[in-house]
Amino acid sequence: MQLVTAKQPGSQMDLTFQLEAQDVKNTFSKVYSDLAGRGQIPGFRPGKAPAAVIKRRFKPEILTDMFWMQAVEDYVEKELGKEELEVLGDPEFPDFKEIEVSEDSGLEFTIKVVVRPEPELPDYSGLKLSRLSTEVTDEEVAQALEDMRVDAGKVEPVEGRETVQTGDIVRAQVVVEIKDAEEPGQPVEEELEIGSGRYKPAIDEAMVGKAVGETVELPMDYPEDHDDPDLAGHSGVVRATIESLSTRVLPELDDEFAKSQGEYEGLEDLRTQLRESLETEAKRRSEQALEQDALAAVVRDTKIDMPERLVEQVANRGMSSFMHDLQEAGLSLEQFQEVAGVSQEQLIVNELARAEAGLKVNFTLEALAKAESIEVDEAALSEEVERFATENQLDEDFVVQSLELQEGFREQLEERAKRRLTMAALLAKAETEEVSAERYAEIKEEERKAREEAAEAALKAAAEEEEAAKAAEEAAQAEAEAAEEGAASEAPAEGEAAEENPAPPADVETVEAKPAEEAPAEEAPEES
Repeated sequence: MQLVTAKQPGSQMDLTFQLEAQDVKNTFSKVYSDLAGRGQIPGFRPGKAPAAVIKRRFKPEILTDMFWMQAVEDYVEKELGKEELEVLGDPEFPDFKEIEVSEDSGLEFTIKVVVRPEPELPDYSGLKLSRLSTEVTDEEVAQALEDMRVDAGKVEPVEGRETVQTGDIVRAQVVVEIKDAEEPGQPVEEELEIGSGRYKPAIDEAMVGKAVGETVELPMDYPEDHDDPDLAGHSGVVRATIESLSTRVLPELDDEFAKSQGEYEGLEDLRTQLRESLETEAKRRSEQALEQDALAAVVRDTKIDMPERLVEQVANRGMSSFMHDLQEAGLSLEQFQEVAGVSQEQLIVNELARAEAGLKVNFTLEALAKAESIEVDEAALSEEVERFATENQLDEDFVVQSLELQEGFREQLEERAKRRLTMAALLAKAETEEVSAERYAEIKEEERKAREEAAEAALKAAAEEEEAAKAAEEAAQAEAEAAEEGAASEAPAEGEAAEENPAPPADVETVEAKPAEEAPAEEAPEES
């Protein structure tokens, strides 16, 4: 058997298997042995029926189908299992029924496979990044303490007062009336925290100074991209009728409060441990943001011949998983589409985009690991075990035992360790500048706007290019039409030739010119 490979666009490869006549004969022999071994041939013990009997007993179509199954097992699966090919996803087989098979002659067939692409990484040394500051301010600690007080507070009815004040918790009947709606809105009982800034429009602020039993009303225009498709692009009013008032009574911020929140010696001990917790979280958030920014920058400039077939396969698995989740939640696809306001085509497009983005990240990480010669040794794996145990609040010995008992768990932790080491190598070559949370937010907004402008510029350039191509095509067509018209105007019309070359008068003899070769030769003078 000979294997011929040919690279194709989209990280695809054609594998052509050329089987000689002996290869075909050997494969058929395995088919006959298999059928004979099943012991279903009358008059023969299992494995003893000769090939001639097998051929007479089974239809040629059955034998051919079994030949292809055996050929795929013997030749295709063997080649696909070789590491140097690095095949991804499922192969695409030809229609075997269209290939003529003869036991006495060779044949060839071609399958299409997706192979691991070879990403072209940008120069990532000296990558400039902004590192989010891990500093925790006194104001942040104070706010965390205040949040703890709010959580520990008790909601009690307001006594001796009928009007709404900022900070109150108002129970109200809220109804949304959409203009020109077929059915009126249904009232819903809600609790609103006055002055929280969580409501749009600010119906809570409109209640300040109003008394129990009164109704407040505000106009509302819903944007086209509103989450609720029934409200998107519509206008109407939000109406709320005040039913009762409550207030949140907060505990005093003292040592007793601190002790009630856990094993703290007092308020200062609570402040200290709270600051340490906030600093740990700030450090985790900063490292996570830095890694995401670094990886996003490299992925953005990495060139990959993306395997479209693999993208489709991953997207199909994603859609299947999504459909399963919907089924588990008791929803049909149609119900979800109605609630979310999206079509099935949009869902598929989103899944394809998600699959392509995920694959590009994975391929880029693999290329980075290869470029940095990253290897996961036992020390790196042990560190990852410790990290995993800490993150999931598990005993480290339990995680170690799971490496041997759970199939694929060791590979999972090795991949985690490989990613961590790869990102560490990438960040070691980057240039970072620490910035405040406010400045970091500004930088992200500037980057977002720059991406939008670049995308708009690309769309504009593509539109201009398309318009230029269209104009060039129209100009070429106009030029061709003008040339045709010019040629037509230069050609004499029927009857014009007769006027330019008028017939001779009737009394004039017309002498037809003879061709040159038919003219009589000049007579030579006679010799005297």
